Order: sequence, then structure tokens, then C-alpha cells
Amino acid sequence: MDKDMKKTLAFLFFLLAGILIGSAIAYFTRNISFLSWLAYTLDFGIPSGTINLQVIRITAGFELEVSVAHVFSIIGAIVAYCKICKSL
Repeated sequence: MDKDMKKTLAFLFFLLAGILIGSAIAYFTRNISFLSWLAYTLDFGIPSGTINLQVIRITAGFELEVSVAHVFSIIGAIVAYCKICKSL
């Protein structure tokens, strides 16, 4: 496997792991009073719009929900990637 491909796959793995860990942290800390700030989220995006052409209906939209836990875990995942994957 190509060296650049290995680095790309490793980066995507660490990024996905950071997102999943951040989601779990936000979910489990939302009801704990002194940790509930980790579950604070911001939603932003473009609401879905629909074009109806009678034969085909096209719907498109984009929304992103980011919590404090997501930000911390993604930063941690990138730091871990840099430390672990130096030799790739």
C-alpha cells in the first residue's frame, strides 16, 4: 500500500474515532450537572429545500451539530494521530 494512502486512512480512522468518542461523551454527560457543559451543542447549516419537477423530486440540505465534547475529542484524535503515525 502506498505511504500516502496509509497516512490518509490512518487520519480518517483517527478523525472518525474522535467524532464517535465525542458523541459518546456528549451523550453520557448531558445529565450530569457538573459535566453537562460538554454536551452543549451548536447547530448550523442550510435547511433542506425541495425542487419538484413532477417526474423527479430533488431534496438537498446540510446540517451540522457540534458539541464541546466533539471539539475536544477531535483535537485529541489529531494529536494522537501526529504522535502515533510519525513513522508511516
